[in-house]
Amino acid sequence: MDITLSIRRQESYSRSELLLRTFFGVFYILIPHTIALLFVSLWGGILQFLTFWVVLFTGRYPRNWFDTQLGILNWNLRLNATLLNMADGYPAFGLSG
Repeated sequence: MDITLSIRRQESYSRSELLLRTFFGVFYILIPHTIALLFVSLWGGILQFLTFWVVLFTGRYPRNWFDTQLGILNWNLRLNATLLNMADGYPAFGLSG
């Protein structure tokens, strides 16, 4: 499976949203996502531990578990791209956003 990262350059960025995100992004973006990602990442760590044993004994990585781990990474990437002003808009909550 091939995983690629792509962030499209937008033609124009919202100046007001950029200023709002720069000064108040900690309150309305970082805090809610961090709380949610804390619990989801905790589950991802448990799943990673279980995955080690499943792969060790069966030789196969369960597809649903892989998709869950990939969703956690994508959510974290969306949040970081928004906080680093690489993308406009509010990042989606959830693993499939």
